[in-house]
Amino acid sequence: MKLAALVIAVCLLGALLVQRQTLNSLRAENGTLQQQQAEAEQLRTDLSQRKDDGDLRDEIAGLKEKTGDLLALRNEITQLREQKAQLGRLRAENQRLRSAGPNGGAVVALPNLPGMFSKEGVTNAGWSTPEATIQTYFWALRERDENVRAACLEPSLLQQLQARKGAEGFQASVDENTNVIGFRILGQQPDGPDSVRVDVRLWMAAPGPERAGGVRVTPYALRLHKHGEEWRLGQ
Repeated sequence: MKLAALVIAVCLLGALLVQRQTLNSLRAENGTLQQQQAEAEQLRTDLSQRKDDGDLRDEIAGLKEKTGDLLALRNEITQLREQKAQLGRLRAENQRLRSAGPNGGAVVALPNLPGMFSKEGVTNAGWSTPEATIQTYFWALRERDENVRAACLEPSLLQQLQARKGAEGFQASVDENTNVIGFRILGQQPDGPDSVRVDVRLWMAAPGPERAGGVRVTPYALRLHKHGEEWRLGQ
């Protein structure tokens, strides 16, 4: 009986030792797992921070690029404003020179009469009527637009003028006619089939320093011929 009890006690003691060893092993394994889990969480945190840092760097780079574009745009706007101001000054000076006499004299006031056109008031009115063609012709003189001026003339007249005066002489006639500061259309009358005669008066700035600011009025009779739906200056 005592021997059996001793054997049982030894067996229980052995079982307890095995259980303790097993428990200690499980505890150690659990500690290792907890440590590995902590390391994994730390790795996740580090990776998340690195990702956030990368996004932040990308955002900073994008902001720098946008800032550079904004500065370039501001510089471009400043340059455009300066160019606009300079263009305004040039236009004002050009207007002043056009309004002055050929020798830089004072502005000449034209009479306020029916059918009166000032040099600065004419426009490119086309060729649908004799009056429109005349106005377009003097607009071309003012703007020194040779193509529009030539389009106001009949081809035969244009060829005769160029053949008679040559290129330099033809240009000289333009320079002379640019002295016109205004004209008045007095009236028109038929001058044959599809042809009219228009009486005009030209106000021309007198050349020469001794007559600076002076004006001479010259009568002209212009003949215009209809070609299709348009009128051209002719002989």
